[in-house]
Amino acid sequence: SAADALGRAIRGGAGEAKTHYLFGEALYDMDRERAAASAFATATQRATGDEAWLTEAYRKAGYTHRAINDRQGAIRAWQRYLDRIDEPTAESRDVERLLLRLGGR
Repeated sequence: SAADALGRAIRGGAGEAKTHYLFGEALYDMDRERAAASAFATATQRATGDEAWLTEAYRKAGYTHRAINDRQGAIRAWQRYLDRIDEPTAESRDVERLLLRLGGR
């Protein structure tokens, strides 16, 4: 699968932040939340801050943390996501509602 190929690439030394993000995306799409959360965490930690994909990585990281019952992880990821949003969107409003339910913001 694509996720397995990306996993091999990462273990083979292609440890760029975007590679971890793409790996997280593949795992997220396969409903492998715990592994996706780990990949998104590595991607966001290695990011410089101005990557185009970083905002979406935080949004999806929040969902993966929520799925594995990591309330604090979801709150942190979603707060970072919302900090990066300039104009509200349907997605950001959904995240705001979820964040309020978790006790964040």
